[in-house]
Amino acid sequence: MRDSRIAFRFRPVEGGRTTEPSIGFGADTIRLPVEIRLHEAPRPAETSKGPPARLPSAKPSVMPGAGRNHPDRDNNPLDMRSGATTRRFGSTTDDGGFAVFDSAQTGFAAAASRFDRIGGTLDHIVSVWSPAADNNDTAGMQKQIAAAAGLSGSQYWHDLSDAQKRAFLQAYARREGYHGGGPQAG
Repeated sequence: MRDSRIAFRFRPVEGGRTTEPSIGFGADTIRLPVEIRLHEAPRPAETSKGPPARLPSAKPSVMPGAGRNHPDRDNNPLDMRSGATTRRFGSTTDDGGFAVFDSAQTGFAAAASRFDRIGGTLDHIVSVWSPAADNNDTAGMQKQIAAAAGLSGSQYWHDLSDAQKRAFLQAYARREGYHGGGPQAG
């Protein structure tokens, strides 16, 4: 009978990093292409002598923002949940299950990549991204987002020009509560 115990091993490296974690399944060991970075604890904010100190974070361009929503706080304009797509675009952490990106442009690029994989009509993308089962007004969102982008829900994502895709992404981001700028060309 095969040994079903799992063992985790980490080999320390200089600079506060640990690389080459491995998972052992009995006699078999798998090396994972993962890097784990350790971050220092946040410093206390300054007092009345000046503005609050910037806190070190896994999300470098995001300032702490009590009361701000996920799209704004996490550079995640379309409110993407953490997963394989978000990790490919550099999301190393999450905020209550939502991906955290280093910039809003990266968040838009991750969403566009996901839309490329979903494909189909704009209405179909909205129904997959914001299903009614998650308490979304999917039909209302389909109409509102397409109209705000100057498009029709029956248009196919892959048939849109880059400018139309940016308009759709921006309209969707606004519907999700994002207040920043739109996706940039390029």
